[in-house]
Amino acid sequence: MADVHRQMNELRDETKAVEKRRVSLDVYFLRHRLQQSLRWRLAGGKHATWELVKPLLQTMNASEAQAYFEWNSRAEILNALEQVARYEVRNVQRLMEEQTAP
Repeated sequence: MADVHRQMNELRDETKAVEKRRVSLDVYFLRHRLQQSLRWRLAGGKHATWELVKPLLQTMNASEAQAYFEWNSRAEILNALEQVARYEVRNVQRLMEEQTAP
């Protein structure tokens, strides 16, 4: 899971490196569930869905817009991988508890 979290941070940094950006990815934490996910955030700090981000891409040149589509795809994959990794950890923990239970 640490590798997925590292990749999330790297992707966030890639999107934040865009000059005059109107939107970027940010890592969102739910500490009580030990969950991390990538979410779009407007330059002002407000969270945004991909459906809100897509129209903004029309004001960009084709290569810039393509980068955002690719970043969104990578974010969706990383979010899914993080979710699967958390499930696997919980499942192993449950199995270990069952093994030690009387």
